[in-house]
Amino acid sequence: PLAWYASFMRDHEEVIYKAICGVKGVPRWVGRVGQLGYAIEYIQSRPLDHLEAPPPRFFDRLREIFDAVHARGVAYCDANKRSNILVGPCGEPYLVDYQIAFRRRDELPWPVSAIVGALNRYMQDKDIYHLYKHKRRLSPAELSKEEDTLSRRRSRLHRVHRKLTKPYRALRRKFLRRQYEKGRLVSPTSDLEDHYQPEQATWKKEPHK
Repeated sequence: PLAWYASFMRDHEEVIYKAICGVKGVPRWVGRVGQLGYAIEYIQSRPLDHLEAPPPRFFDRLREIFDAVHARGVAYCDANKRSNILVGPCGEPYLVDYQIAFRRRDELPWPVSAIVGALNRYMQDKDIYHLYKHKRRLSPAELSKEEDTLSRRRSRLHRVHRKLTKPYRALRRKFLRRQYEKGRLVSPTSDLEDHYQPEQATWKKEPHK
């Protein structure tokens, strides 16, 4: 029933991958598969939330990826999930899953382009907030005072966004769970996924500051 949405999201993610093509630490877009699918480069790695501790200076190298992605006019928008951050065999970082990434649109007429640009800068700031939040929790000995400040900086818009999106996420998950139980939603890669999300154990445990 959501084929139109799947098509839209596939097109969106293709545009994002092409905008950041060549950035070290971003997998390569391979191409479209079937009516609604697509393929990206396979990265031999482990999700960050599957490791007890990241390698030394891991987050400094991850910051370089974010800076390069931001320089292409793209805000990642999903850095809160450790499972989207991969750790390669030599400890190198990778950033995957650009479904909700947000792209600056300078070609749009003013004032739309100005509004989109302001939202893009806000989302990029949130990328850095989440980056240093992970660093504070996983590599506190490497965290500078400036980074610690950035990791705790929540704007009023951030707090409003969390309150507004929480009921949406709950409704979306309930809908998808029902579709799965009725057999209407089947993942072609379910046998390849361990569905293990250890980062869930850390959610809501840290007091807000």
